[in-house]
Amino acid sequence: MPFDALTMAAVADELKEKAVGGRIQGVFLPAPLAIGLEIYAHHATHYLFASAHPQHARVHLTQGRLSRGSEDITPLLLLLRKYVRDGRLAAVEQPPLERVLSLIITKAGAFGKGENAGADRTVGTTHNEEADNAAITTVTLIIEVMGRYSNIVLVDGNGVVMEAV
Repeated sequence: MPFDALTMAAVADELKEKAVGGRIQGVFLPAPLAIGLEIYAHHATHYLFASAHPQHARVHLTQGRLSRGSEDITPLLLLLRKYVRDGRLAAVEQPPLERVLSLIITKAGAFGKGENAGADRTVGTTHNEEADNAAITTVTLIIEVMGRYSNIVLVDGNGVVMEAV
């Protein structure tokens, strides 16, 4: 079945209805050129499968739990764990007549649990400095379904590519 712009629009509408506002509980690699997201939204768990396979590129919600097909730890998986897991799916965008889907994900305090988590606080720390540590980070997961030119790209808030499949 061809994955055209109308199919992508239907997937975008389904994601907007079922998953926007949901918390991303898990990220994993079901296949070498695919990612899976476990999203908890509207009192239900949804599984998003996105593949950049040359012959079977697609993106869709699945009924059942996705299996962890690949045990490899890739740079994309590490970045997804850091910036996407425990984040919120803030929005789903699809440019008109394009086979591109953008998932905008926000995460509060992405750096708050990192290397400075156990550091002692200085006496002069103000509330504003603490608020900066808990800043909201925004990343966009762009899924392009274009046959053998398919791609899955993680982009930061400034539009800089962080990693791609």
